[in-house]
Amino acid sequence: MSEKIVYVHFAYDNEAPTAVLEELSKSRNGSVFAGLNSAGWPGKGETRILWNDTFSGEGRNILIAGVGAKNAKEYCEIEMLNERRENARVAAGAAVSALKGLKVAKVLMELLPGCETAQAEGAHLAQWRYKETEMEKMPKLIEPIGGAQDQWMTGVRNAKAQNFARYLMESPANLMTPTIFCEKVTERLNPLGIKCTTHGKDFILSERMGAFWSVAKGSEEEPKLLKLEYNGPSNPSGKKICLVGKGVTFDAGGISIKPSANMDAMRADMGGAAVTVSTIYALAMAKAPGNYVALTPLAENMPSGTANKPGDVVTARNGMTIQVDNTDAEGRLLLCDTLCYACDTIKPDVIVDSATLTGAMCVATGWACAGCFTWSGNLASKLTAAGVETGDRIWRMPVFNSHKKKISPAQLADLNNTGPRWGGACNAAAYLRSFVPADGPEYAHLDIAGVMDTCPGADDPSYISKGMTGRPTRTLAEFCRAYSSSS
Repeated sequence: MSEKIVYVHFAYDNEAPTAVLEELSKSRNGSVFAGLNSAGWPGKGETRILWNDTFSGEGRNILIAGVGAKNAKEYCEIEMLNERRENARVAAGAAVSALKGLKVAKVLMELLPGCETAQAEGAHLAQWRYKETEMEKMPKLIEPIGGAQDQWMTGVRNAKAQNFARYLMESPANLMTPTIFCEKVTERLNPLGIKCTTHGKDFILSERMGAFWSVAKGSEEEPKLLKLEYNGPSNPSGKKICLVGKGVTFDAGGISIKPSANMDAMRADMGGAAVTVSTIYALAMAKAPGNYVALTPLAENMPSGTANKPGDVVTARNGMTIQVDNTDAEGRLLLCDTLCYACDTIKPDVIVDSATLTGAMCVATGWACAGCFTWSGNLASKLTAAGVETGDRIWRMPVFNSHKKKISPAQLADLNNTGPRWGGACNAAAYLRSFVPADGPEYAHLDIAGVMDTCPGADDPSYISKGMTGRPTRTLAEFCRAYSSSS
């Protein structure tokens, strides 16, 4: 079977074609509508393929994807997203996914006005696969009919950044150690003018990061602290944003070892770090405005003779003592020292951390959205608004003094690294909040555990294939662009 070119067009619900599709069918003596009437018009997210339509002489492969309601809302209050654009993402992704294994060399896609960025995102997110053998089955090239424009290229860059996060998260833990992570990120980001600095064990110890080191010392893999610095062409806000990402490249749970079932998924417990560096990648590719620093503490959490033991007390950079009652609550130990370091040395105006932190977050929201914990209504509203635009949503969660009381004081130290089962994600957020001064930078913690991977047996979102998702890279990048662009 020779490689093909496929033209992608769209239809709304109730057999309503776009104007471009209607004109195409007329120019081909009604053959497109005849084919659809025979095969059935596609519903939202469905596709129909008309191979080698030869009416009017020119043979053409035409795929029609259902894009949902014609009157889809700019903002759907129930779903908390731009419904029209999300429908476009779903339809574009469905079109590309439908062509897997069909030896398609090029996809030429009709553009839906106002949805060009979303279409490019959906198409290129759907195209990506971790395994090369699977990637070879996907369409090789995806372009808009009439050539790429700025909005389309924005979507291409956004998807490219998220796909990089997916690659980092999906890679086996032996092929994505802290050292390799830093090498892969530096190789990709340094050519864009991003300053990449990798610090090792000696630096971590010299900076008094006792909580971070207490986790790392249980593994033979050397821990790293990766620092990225990107300054855009302008900074209208005049503010510095620091992004922090949890980077546990494999989490066995330490002495409080996890069950063996599905432990392999813990290769992606560095999802916060992956999302953080990929956000900087997206901003740099777009030459976005702003002043950014990213910090990703990287380590493995392994059981060994040198690992933390339940009941151990460790000292964080700021002198606070922590009773480690559960060695599987290790991410917060990496993050607390990094947050202190950010406040002390970077002195940002805003800190946003991302972490696959708690199973309790998965219980609370499932795969639908990331949880946002902040005392700042300003940050909460801006992060939520970014999720509306990208379709990758953020939901504000509580972090009250009540939650702090569940972890402080501990029997043997100032803080406990874990608390009661109830409100687990909130208790963890309260722990992290303890390491950012109340009069310091605006601060938000994103618990992204629920959106780390795709939902088993479901298609939400349908344009991301089974596996690690790289979410919410596009939302964090949109937040950064909007925040730094405001004066």
